[in-house]
Amino acid sequence: AAATNAKPGVLAPSTAIVSRGDADVAFVIQGDKVEQRTLKLGRTLGDDREVLDGLAGGEAVVIEPSESIVDGARIRVAPTADTDSESE
Repeated sequence: AAATNAKPGVLAPSTAIVSRGDADVAFVIQGDKVEQRTLKLGRTLGDDREVLDGLAGGEAVVIEPSESIVDGARIRVAPTADTDSESE
């Protein structure tokens, strides 16, 4: 039996994870392009999914990616309300 107090992996919004073929993937923002990553998923925690493999903490992912988005696609990142917090 799995321990219920196991430390969770990286959490990603469920809306960032899509199925492509028989794989669960997310699109990670790399500058002005995206990189498709195949994910190994764990538990569902509210509106988030636990990602056991495929993402590192702090990586930015595309929320609600369209069916037409592909690995290496050029993107334009929309500014967010907290854009002035990038000076870390």
